[in-house]
Amino acid sequence: MYFDSLTWTAIAINFVILIVIIRLIHNSNREHRASIRRIATQYALVLGSEDAIKICKAIKKINPDACPGLDYSLQINSNGDANIAEWNQMQAAPTKEQLMDAIRMLEDNRT
Repeated sequence: MYFDSLTWTAIAINFVILIVIIRLIHNSNREHRASIRRIATQYALVLGSEDAIKICKAIKKINPDACPGLDYSLQINSNGDANIAEWNQMQAAPTKEQLMDAIRMLEDNRT
């Protein structure tokens, strides 16, 4: 069977497109795995700290779309207090005062 140059070119282009699609899928999977790891790390951190739970609830009250591990991450300092380590949203990170006000409002609504 004989293939002309146009056929070989089409085969080469299809092969290159296939390689690009495979690379895109691979990179996407890697990014998803990294996101899941960040979320799991934040989940474990929050479960171990009552202060972190309060801050997560306060952030959720201030910014309902924020997701721990994706949009922000918390850290526990040496005193055992939680604070925002990283903020990845367009909206500005809440200040300590805003967080304290939101925590007070949440505690007042519970009683």
